Amino acid sequence: MKKLCLSLLALLSITYASATILTISNEPSQPAQYTDITTAIAAASAGDTLYIHPSSLSYGGNIQVDKQLVIIGTGRAPQKDRPQAAVLTGTLILNAGSDGSQILGIFSNSSLTSNAPVNNIL
Repeated sequence: MKKLCLSLLALLSITYASATILTISNEPSQPAQYTDITTAIAAASAGDTLYIHPSSLSYGGNIQVDKQLVIIGTGRAPQKDRPQAAVLTGTLILNAGSDGSQILGIFSNSSLTSNAPVNNIL
């Protein structure tokens, strides 16, 4: 019984450890894996984290989320070297499958809409 419990715990740990962090920046001076949010979302798997770098340019367009993601911006910290924020413009669309997603530290000039019932959005 003890071996079975440890095996199950190890399997769950491996499953959750497979989540990755994808970085996004539209500033040439701040390199990242992706230059736009839509491409990063397409490359992401459910449970991944998207880190959006601060920028003097806003991140625009229609951004559709169709899987559970954690989307994190830097918030705003004027006392830091880079006082810029990650600002979204356009429309953020939550589609079926985005249940449980979290959106943190992002300034938004965009509208938020949903094409399907979604739950537990933070």
